[in-house]
Amino acid sequence: MKINEYAKYLKKFAWDVFGTLTAKFKMTLTSARNAIERTLKFIRSRFRKVRAFWCAEEFKLSTGQHIHVL
Repeated sequence: MKINEYAKYLKKFAWDVFGTLTAKFKMTLTSARNAIERTLKFIRSRFRKVRAFWCAEEFKLSTGQHIHVL
């Protein structure tokens, strides 16, 4: 899916929260995925019907990844 297609799809939802998550250690794509999945599991254990969209990208200020989440 192209970026414009993601944007069009994501505009269909009313988002309440957005964030960018960074770590003080080098995060690989796998460690970024594990971190956001653990975080979402924790949030979903406390709130009903949590919808989330996330992506990881290379973090230019250090080596590794950071995460954007809606």
